[in-house]
Amino acid sequence: MALLNTLGSTHKTVSSQPVKLKKLLNKEFKIFLPILTILIIGVLYFLSYSYSPKWNFNWKGIRPEIKDSIKSLDEYGEITSNAVGYSGRTPNQWHRQHWILKNANKEEFLKLIEYPSGTVKAIAYEGLLRDEKFDHKFDLITKSLNDTLTFVHYSFSYGGTAFMLSDYVINFIGNINNELPPSNIKDYPKLNLSKKQLASVNNTFRMRKEKLDYYKKEYLKTIK
Repeated sequence: MALLNTLGSTHKTVSSQPVKLKKLLNKEFKIFLPILTILIIGVLYFLSYSYSPKWNFNWKGIRPEIKDSIKSLDEYGEITSNAVGYSGRTPNQWHRQHWILKNANKEEFLKLIEYPSGTVKAIAYEGLLRDEKFDHKFDLITKSLNDTLTFVHYSFSYGGTAFMLSDYVINFIGNINNELPPSNIKDYPKLNLSKKQLASVNNTFRMRKEKLDYYKKEYLKTIK
């Protein structure tokens, strides 16, 4: 009988241990839950703040050497003329721009006009407009006119400024609107646009310019 009592007592002690452990774990979990919650919220906030659509860009079909140059181009953050600053030095960015224009192909440029960066888009549009074998230049220009929240930052000898993508495409690459282009652009691509197409481009561009201040405000909201 004593043996049975001893065994029963031992069984109760052993069976009670998991219960005590469970209570202890629950207590510790309740202590650390607020800290864990704060950490998770902090991580999510950081990711949402630092997230860039560039993370999701599909580089398939773009050669490694072009990809590397595009990333460097984008990191610099602006298009440059062949002489910047009071010293009139030629920046590496200018050489990089011309290397990309010379070495990237039509398929790569067509992908890069979707890259979420005004600097990259500017080079991609120029590459396509300068391609004499590319037959969809009116459609391409129209596409730039509809991309109202992309701005191109341009640096030149005595300062810098920002333009709507369509302004850069129409005036500084194509010279369609007969406005003064940057001094380093001496030859303009052959666009082969009909009079009707030119009129359409100029009319739409005029409407975009009328809302320039609005587009600037909306563009600034996208900058983190």
